[in-house]
Parts: sequence; C-alpha cells; structure tokens
Amino acid sequence: MKIDILNIASATLEKEVRKSFSMRVFPDQTILIKAPVEATDIEIDRFIQKKRKWLVKQINFFSKFKEENLPKITAGMDILYLGKHYQLIVKSSSEKNAVQIEKNTILLSISDKNSSEKILNDWLQTQTQKIFSERFRSCLKHFPDIPAPKLKIRKLNKRWGSYLKNHVVMLNPLLIRASKKAIDYVIIHELCHSFYRKHNEQFYNLLTAHIPNWKKIQEDLEETVWGK
Repeated sequence: MKIDILNIASATLEKEVRKSFSMRVFPDQTILIKAPVEATDIEIDRFIQKKRKWLVKQINFFSKFKEENLPKITAGMDILYLGKHYQLIVKSSSEKNAVQIEKNTILLSISDKNSSEKILNDWLQTQTQKIFSERFRSCLKHFPDIPAPKLKIRKLNKRWGSYLKNHVVMLNPLLIRASKKAIDYVIIHELCHSFYRKHNEQFYNLLTAHIPNWKKIQEDLEETVWGK
C-alpha cells in the first residue's frame, strides 16, 4: 500500500507478522515501511514522525549520489571500508602499483595517476570477494545441517542480500563498507530464509536465536553505510 510520508515522498507500507516497525530508504530513494499486522494508523504515524530526521538525512544523501554523478577518486577523499572511515592518500611510485591500509589511511601507490580509480576499485573488488567468502564460510557454521548454498556477489538496488530459490545467497558488494559484524548479520539473515521464505514470526525467532541483537546491528548498518 502506498502512503504519503511527512509531505516528503511516498512510501510502500507492508503489514506482516512481526513485532516491530522498520523503515528503509533505498539508493533509488524509494521507501519501504514494515509494520505489525495489528498496527493502527496512529501507531504507524507515530513511528514515521519518530524517524523524520533520519528519513530526511537519507533522502538528501541519495539525491546527491545518483549513480551517474558519483564522485571520482581523489586524494584526501573519505573511504568507508569494513565499518571504518579512511582517508585516501595517493602517491607516485616508480614501482608496482599497490594499495595498503596504514592506521586511518588507505595508501594508493601508483605509477600512472590516470589509473588510480581502476587500481582502487580492483583492490576493493578483490577484498570484497575475499572477505565475503571468509564471512560466508564462518556463518555457515551456524547451520551445519543444511546443504551449503552458493555465494554470489551482485549489485542490488534495494537490499543488502537475497536468498534465491536455487539455494544461492546473493550479497550486495556495497556491504564491503560495513563492519564484519554487519556482514555476518546479512549473511545469517539470508541463510535463515533456507528455512522460512517469508519474514514471519518463525523466521525472526530463528534469526534472534543466532543473533540476539540483530535489530541494533541492522540500524547501525543503515545509519553507517547509507547515512554517511
């Protein structure tokens, strides 16, 4: 169901078997609100009002960073990697191109300044594949009795991850910006879908059994990655 929200935008409201409210703003600036089946209009409006400041911040953020206007790689820019902010330092090098993490900086050593963007993106892609694979193997230990699904990494416009019917877990590469704890949360969330396809009470009970504080991790994930 579509609803107007704070005279700012329209949002899709979904009611389902759950105990709490949630709101998500996606990179395309669409908004999804989930509410308990028994929630009243007054309760829904109260939740929306509570999220006003956060919602405006999210919409303003995404309006500035449409895909065709993403900022180019520049020295000094802020890079969010595994939940931590780093300053990008670019220096010329007569040797092999390299990317190193040193304290609060990511040091990019390059022989050709025109190749800096490709070198950094290639490094991030390699790290994404490596770290996601490591976290995926670790999270599978929570579910020793299910056949190990396949892991795929693919850009997703409206979600962090997805569980496909052919027993595949899909992860959004932007998760490399999040902490390992948040990456684990997304993976375990999707693995829970191997038992329950819908976000029903049984699903959330299983998720809570594996990650008791998943709500806090989810909030931090949204705020840290999309809100900065």
